[in-house]
Amino acid sequence: MNVPTPKWRFEWNLNTVAIIIGFAVMIGGWGYNYSDLVAADRANAQAIEQIRSDVAELSATQRTLDNHELRLTAVETQARETVGAMRTIEQSLNSLSSDIRVMREIIERMERSQASVVAGR
Repeated sequence: MNVPTPKWRFEWNLNTVAIIIGFAVMIGGWGYNYSDLVAADRANAQAIEQIRSDVAELSATQRTLDNHELRLTAVETQARETVGAMRTIEQSLNSLSSDIRVMREIIERMERSQASVVAGR
């Protein structure tokens, strides 16, 4: 049984036109998708750079806040120490005030006794 080999024929028919139009549309779609991909890649690169700069700025702000927190802690410690010192000074002044009153009473008694000795002569 001999089967004849088909001969090559180039014919324009509806199937050929549909396939060629399909290939053209597919190539155009790939190009459009590739341009969208490149645009999205650029947008993502810009967004990543913005995020990096924001993170760097936040890191600097955090270091500043840590520094302020350290300073506030030091100021609070000094304030507590100052309050303790003020209480000690207040107690010393109260003690001195009491001593001055006692000294004044002693001096007044001495003056009265000297005045009574002078008046009695």
